[in-house]
Amino acid sequence: MSTAFPTVSVLVPTYNRAGFLKQAIDSVLAQTFGDFELVISDNASTDDTQALVQSYSDARIIYSRNPRNIGWQANMKRCLALARGEYVTFLPDDDLMMPENLERKVCILRRYPYVGLVHSRFHMIDEEGQIIRDSTNWGHGPERDFDVIESGYAVLKRMLTGFCEVNLPTALFRRDVRDRVGEWTDQLHHTDDYEYWMRIAVCYDVAYLASPLIKWRWHQGSLTSQHIKESATGVTAEGLCEQLLAKRMVLERYWYRIPEVAALKRMVRQETRNRVVLQADVMLDNGVSRQEARAFLLKMCRTFPELCLSFNVWKTFLKTVLSPRSVQILKAVCRP
Repeated sequence: MSTAFPTVSVLVPTYNRAGFLKQAIDSVLAQTFGDFELVISDNASTDDTQALVQSYSDARIIYSRNPRNIGWQANMKRCLALARGEYVTFLPDDDLMMPENLERKVCILRRYPYVGLVHSRFHMIDEEGQIIRDSTNWGHGPERDFDVIESGYAVLKRMLTGFCEVNLPTALFRRDVRDRVGEWTDQLHHTDDYEYWMRIAVCYDVAYLASPLIKWRWHQGSLTSQHIKESATGVTAEGLCEQLLAKRMVLERYWYRIPEVAALKRMVRQETRNRVVLQADVMLDNGVSRQEARAFLLKMCRTFPELCLSFNVWKTFLKTVLSPRSVQILKAVCRP
């Protein structure tokens, strides 16, 4: 490498995925931008991961093996602790980079110092590597056909009142953002990246590239597939709770830096009520027991006490207590 410290740290947390990992490594080594380190943190794999990595002779590869499995989230933080680059990107061990991924994104961060994070479209691939969604931003915000740099507030507002707009493997961010926004949280298990992107958006602008620069693999063993469902809500009950917690954490931590924060808080509260009611209704419509749906509502009310003031939440709660026949009778009695 041309400098003592690399420009980019590519961080690959891995566990027992030697087959996918080889493809991931090869996609990084094929980058048109070569000033990077490839940090692979092996979470005590029991397959051929160590032998695979050690079969490469490229000096840019840094291999670290945990003595025991410390979990996905802790391994992510382990990767961050090992990173030395000016810019950082995560590449889950089952995903791939397109050849120009680093070059295109490094160019943006070098040209625009007020941009803290750049992300992009991606190809969605299956277990065999076949494209199942071409050039998409599926599940991560609007499908825009143009590159754009947006104010952090605009991105933050959409993510607070909607969904996560940054797909983890597509994001390249400045390592020194942690000096302003802190370290990766350990209070969330599935939406820690979502919460971090919102924190970055509080302090920096955000760039989006319309070109697909990542191949994001969707398969039954992926972490994402375990927490997202193809349903009316697009998320599990557990995932919804974490999404809403991430938003509350950002609002509580940065209320003094966010414009129109009072109005935003009202919008987030309204969205919380709507999504909790929708989630419970979908659970009931999909055959989930009334007891399980009721437990979900009670958990959400304990986590977000303001839900107890919502008429719609109480109305939905009654559906989990009364039989469908009783609900119909009650509706008939209450009808004007």
